Amino acid sequence: MSKKEYTLQALLAALERIVQGTVKRISKNRKLSVRAVEEEANLGNGSCYYYPEMIDAVKEAKKEIAAKHGVSLVKDTG
Repeated sequence: MSKKEYTLQALLAALERIVQGTVKRISKNRKLSVRAVEEEANLGNGSCYYYPEMIDAVKEAKKEIAAKHGVSLVKDTG
């Protein structure tokens, strides 16, 4: 497995742990964000941005969590 594949796998596993609430390195109360995924995966700041599919996965997970809790992510421009 190449380093790139290993990093992507670590990011995906970290995202899954955050969604499930079984985090190892960050607070359970922390909001889901790209940076939270990077820290949970024990990777450096900006690591996710080398993997556009990870950014999309984090956005989708945020939408799913918001829908589950009945919250809208669309800002009201009033």
